[in-house]
Amino acid sequence: MIKKTTTNLVLLSLMFTLGSSVTSCKKTELPEQKKEINAEEEERQRQEEELRKQEEERKKQEEELRKQEEELRKQEEDLYNKYITPELKEGLEALGMEINRGITPPMIEGYYLLAEPRCIATTTGTVKELEVVFDDQHLAFQNQESLSVDYARHEIWEEQVYSTSSGKGNFITGEGNLFTIIIEAEGESVNQEDGKTYNIVTTEIYSGEIVRDEEGKITEIKDLLFVFLMKDNGGAPRVIPNGTGRLFKPTSGSATAMSKAHYDEYINALSNTLDRNSVEAISIFSIAK
Repeated sequence: MIKKTTTNLVLLSLMFTLGSSVTSCKKTELPEQKKEINAEEEERQRQEEELRKQEEERKKQEEELRKQEEELRKQEEDLYNKYITPELKEGLEALGMEINRGITPPMIEGYYLLAEPRCIATTTGTVKELEVVFDDQHLAFQNQESLSVDYARHEIWEEQVYSTSSGKGNFITGEGNLFTIIIEAEGESVNQEDGKTYNIVTTEIYSGEIVRDEEGKITEIKDLLFVFLMKDNGGAPRVIPNGTGRLFKPTSGSATAMSKAHYDEYINALSNTLDRNSVEAISIFSIAK
């Protein structure tokens, strides 16, 4: 009886020890597992928070871009209405001139030769000018930014620069490769008969499509149309009346891009080698003989 009791006590003691050991093991494992779970949860929450912040930033940027686009569209609309008055719009419609509008005009900075322009429409009341070749125009577009670009035009006749116009901060509109530039220009015209210089004020509009080569360099302005409207002829003789205008296009249909050196050569009147085949050439605002 004593032996049996002793055995039972030993078994009970052993069972208690084993139970205590299992419990002890569970107590040491649970905190580690909990730490891992907490770390994973914290990482998940951190990633979610990061994604949330990125999404907020994306929406903020989109909203900012939307506002900028709205402001640019308003600016373009205001500039269009400023330059294209009802009277001017009527004149352009009479000439058949269209405006390429948009808030992302192509970059057109450079120098161009508008060779042998021909008048294809006029509001001067005479068709004589539709039969002649006008003098070459040499154009420079610089300092383009957003909807603004600086402009200069020089006209060459018999190795002389005798007509010029220029303007800063002119309105450019368009989208893709299509553009229109609207210029309120002040210039000079030299009377061929007495050599006297007259100050003139004009509105000049150029519309076309920029063409680039494989390297992205501008090669020409395709399908170029050019409108010249006389606002104030300064009393110069033999020029078109105030309020009238002409629509031109180059004989080739395009304006050719040229280097600055070549442009300067023309402007300095060093050469004028174009063969006009004995066709009378006159200024873009002179009255045809």
